[in-house]
Amino acid sequence: YYWLESVSLDGISSYYGPLTVTIGDPTQEPLPPEVLMATKLLNAYPNPFNPETTLSFMLAKNNTPVSLNIYNLKGQLVRHLVSAILPSGKHSFVWNGLDDAGKEVSSGVYFSRLCTPDYQQTRKMLLAK
Repeated sequence: YYWLESVSLDGISSYYGPLTVTIGDPTQEPLPPEVLMATKLLNAYPNPFNPETTLSFMLAKNNTPVSLNIYNLKGQLVRHLVSAILPSGKHSFVWNGLDDAGKEVSSGVYFSRLCTPDYQQTRKMLLAK
């Protein structure tokens, strides 16, 4: 038995289950559908958060250069979370409310920003202490 999480392209998650799964021959009818991936920054959860939140994103292309950063309301870089070349699929990283110097940031609004060579997206988060 399995639980299934469905994440739509707008970042909304739905859960289904428990489900039973029967494994068959993938070359036989009916063929499994082709799943099209899109590069997308999902909503942080939980949001509002205290003391940490999970930032997730999906990558359509394999070996994609990615940067994921946290900014304050003034647009100042608070935390550099990711700078890497990653495979396609879903990736998740936890921000623990600390800046790059390891100091706790104050309560307030912050922005996560995902950048790849052909995609940029920003999402708002609220740290409530």
